[in-house]
Amino acid sequence: MGVSCAIRVCVCAAIGLLIGCQSTSLRRASANTVPRLNAAQATMVGLSSEEAQAAAKLCTTKCMRCHQFYHPADYGETEWRSWMTKMNRKARLTPDQAALLTRYFAGLLTR
Repeated sequence: MGVSCAIRVCVCAAIGLLIGCQSTSLRRASANTVPRLNAAQATMVGLSSEEAQAAAKLCTTKCMRCHQFYHPADYGETEWRSWMTKMNRKARLTPDQAALLTRYFAGLLTR
C-alpha cells in the first residue's frame, strides 16, 4: 500500500508540473501580443476607441520593440509607476504619448 501511494503522489506531482508548464507557456505566448481595451474599459479611463487603438499601437511600437508585454496587474502600483518612469525615458516618449499609455494601462486594470 505504501508503494502504491508513493506512485500516486509522483503521478500527481508530474501532472501538476505538466499543467504548470502549459500555463506558463500560454502566458508567454500572450506576452507577445498587446491586449485591446473594450469599449467600457476605454470609457472608464477617458479614451475614445481611436485613442485606445493608438495606445495599443504605441505600446507595440515603443514598448514591445524591445521587450515582451508586461501587464500592469502583475506589479504593485509603486513598482509599476517606477518602471513606467524609466521606460518613458528609454522609449523617448513625448508627454502626450506617456499620458496616453498611462491611461491605456489603467484601462487594462478595469473590469
